[in-house]
Amino acid sequence: MAVVTSSRRRFGLAAMAVAAMLLAIFWATRGWEAGPPIYDGLPLQTEPYRYLQPAPGQATTAPPTSGSENVKPSNQGLPFIANTNESPPQAELQADPNAIAIPPSVPNLTITVTPVPPVAPIPNGKLDGNVYRMAITAPGGAPIGVRPGGHVTVFLRGTGASGKTVIDRFSAGRWSALPTVMPGAGFHSADSDQLADFALVLLPDSSGLSGGVRAAIAVAVVLAVIGLLLVAVRLLRR
Repeated sequence: MAVVTSSRRRFGLAAMAVAAMLLAIFWATRGWEAGPPIYDGLPLQTEPYRYLQPAPGQATTAPPTSGSENVKPSNQGLPFIANTNESPPQAELQADPNAIAIPPSVPNLTITVTPVPPVAPIPNGKLDGNVYRMAITAPGGAPIGVRPGGHVTVFLRGTGASGKTVIDRFSAGRWSALPTVMPGAGFHSADSDQLADFALVLLPDSSGLSGGVRAAIAVAVVLAVIGLLLVAVRLLRR
């Protein structure tokens, strides 16, 4: 009898361990909700994406907005931030003042985030939204660059299309993909050692999972975990 009880206890503990592992794997791989949005804490309602150049058949919306901020070079130790004015913004630039090569004689800077047409076709996929030109300039319009070893961080909001996306940067006459993460549902970010044009690109053959499929997977995982926990409780009580 003791052997049977011990065996049931082991099976119960194993079921609980499998349930915990299943939850951990599900949480770690849920790519559609990778973390809090970059505007976490603000009660923003997502408005439809505003296209600079709507494709045939796309709904007509208000034109996309630009963003501009005038800052002092030190910025009181705070990061430089400029974003567009949609709700939530479709593009944002963040930079540590120490990462920017600011000449000592410059009294203030202008940070701009501007939607622009693509300067060249994007070779690695389909444009998902708008191209945004991100720049920092001195009075008079002289461009200010990034220090060697420094970087800025670019945030782009997607249109809601399903699939795998990356942020591309146009520099030296060509588009190239940057390592991209999703800090929140619908948002993408990448670090760049240059200020340039940036675009969110939907990669080919990456249809992704629809909302219905994702919901079905979530329900299946929850039911499996509940079932394993019920089995564990029954075995441990005997």
